[in-house]
Parts: sequence; C-alpha cells; structure tokens
Amino acid sequence: MKKVIQCGKCGCDREVSPQLASSIKHGRRNSVCKDCRGVKPKKEYKLPCPSCNTIRTLSQSNYSAIICKRNSGECKKCREAKHSEALVKGYKACSLCENEQPLDNFGKTKNVKSGIRSYCKSCEKAEREIYNTNNKELIQQRRSTPEARRKAFITTHKRRKKIKRIVTHHYSNGTMCCLHCGYDKLDALSIDHINDNGAEHRKNDPNAQHLSEYLYANDFPEGYQILCMNCQLIKKLEHTAKTMNERHNLTIRKTFKMSWNVQEALNKD
Repeated sequence: MKKVIQCGKCGCDREVSPQLASSIKHGRRNSVCKDCRGVKPKKEYKLPCPSCNTIRTLSQSNYSAIICKRNSGECKKCREAKHSEALVKGYKACSLCENEQPLDNFGKTKNVKSGIRSYCKSCEKAEREIYNTNNKELIQQRRSTPEARRKAFITTHKRRKKIKRIVTHHYSNGTMCCLHCGYDKLDALSIDHINDNGAEHRKNDPNAQHLSEYLYANDFPEGYQILCMNCQLIKKLEHTAKTMNERHNLTIRKTFKMSWNVQEALNKD
C-alpha cells in the first residue's frame, strides 16, 4: 500500500512506495518531488535492426552494447527466427566468436524461447575466467556471507541429487531400485563396488569421495551396482565373516604345521 508524503520544497503531496517512504524518513533519499528537481525526460536511443532494418527504441545499456559490438543489435523477431533455424539445422553461430558450431557446444537456458544460450561453452568459460580474475575480492566477499553459503549448500545438494538419480537409473538398468530386494526409495539406495574394493578405490583416487559425481564425470565405468543400505550392510557383514573365516583357517593351518614340525623333530631325536 502506497504512502503519502510532502515535498520538502513545494509542499505538494505525492504517493510513494513504503520502501521509498522509509528511505526518506531515515534520510537516505531526498524528499523533493520530480518537478522541483527538474528531472528531464530520458533520452531515446534508436537503431535499425541489421537484418530487417526496422527502427526500434532501445535502452541506454542495449544501445551501448550494440555500439561496442557486445550485442548483434537484431530485433526480437529476427533472433527468434535465427534460433528456430538453428534448431532445424542442428548448429548455430556464437554471438561472441561468430563461429558456427553444433548445438552440443552451447549451454541451456530458460530465458530464451529456443532454450539455447547465445555464447558457446568455450567463450562462456573464457568470459567467466576474466571476470573471476578481475573481481577476486568481490567474489570472496559475496561467498563469505551466511546467505551465500546457504545458497551454495542448497545448489550443491540439488546438483548431487540430480546426478545421483541419473547414475542410479544407469546402473539399475532403468528400474531405479535395489538389484537384490527391489527397494525403490532413492534416499536409501547406494552405489556398491561389485569387487568389494571401495576403500582401496577411494584411497587411490581422491575424486572418488563423491562416487556419483565421479561415475557421472567418467562416463559410467563398469564394476558398480545399485543396492539399498540393508543389502549393502548384509554384503559387508558376509564379506567380513568370510575374511575372518579365511584368517581363522589360515591360523589353524599354520598352528597345525608348526606342531607337526615339532613332532617330527622330536621323533628324529
């Protein structure tokens, strides 16, 4: 709901938002109205589209981007036509390097109708590296806030859950359930090393600490299966019992051999 305040110069009443009223009250904004400030109308920037030559009004930022060649300057209809043509052909031109590349070299976005980004992945990576190099202090300051850490945690959790779903779908042959008992709750499913070499694998390769991300990044190598936590624990206990039995039998054999050697030595004497 808007609030009514008085101009500090002419005394006229005007309606403002609650945020602006609070800023004026605490002295963060000026209470003078536009007429007293003498605000001039915004300058209009007009340029023709290079494809269809239609003249349209632009904002100052878009006008500067076109003049500095950071933007192609095409109108919305021409851009959508180009995107639809790219979808049919299977390739498009990058807006930065202007090289025609397959659609696999472009990222996805929900901001445009075609769902494909304007810059290719290599150009986006180069631009990101330049920005990170020039704004190290600003990035560090943003990441150090509690809100930024909370958002980073939520983003990481969502990404890992999505990757886990893809990896589980691959190694369960599309069933999305445990291969032994058929339990299908995703939170209780885990990735199992078929050869029981998980500890050795994590020790030799530090990237395997997050196993789902490791398998997703390495194109789903063989030697893994999907088990629920119960079957995983049962398999671990069976493996431990088997190992203990082998050690026990080996100890018995060594003891028997030693006693047999002692008996032979006594008989010879």
